[in-house]
Amino acid sequence: MVPALREQSGTDTERTHLPMPTKSNQLPPEHDWSTERTVVLMVLDKSGQCSLGELHADLRDIDQETVGRALIGLEARGVVILEGDLVWASKCARHLDALDLIAI
Repeated sequence: MVPALREQSGTDTERTHLPMPTKSNQLPPEHDWSTERTVVLMVLDKSGQCSLGELHADLRDIDQETVGRALIGLEARGVVILEGDLVWASKCARHLDALDLIAI
């Protein structure tokens, strides 16, 4: 165990330096879990990178602004990578999918 995480008394049972929640890692109460799930599944379904246009076409029943907000939130949490007009699943998301931890 990392020494900085040990309790002051010297035991290894509790961590004393835990990160505090910040506005950047707290979700708003109206968070759209459904759209994020849909976006993650669509991105994982692609073998590699796909264009935002292609993703929007695949998700034509969801308005582009809603998909955009979902992508920004997913990127902030390390689930997808956004670069220019391209999006792809992160290594972590792909690994969790390979472990069958991402499913409907």
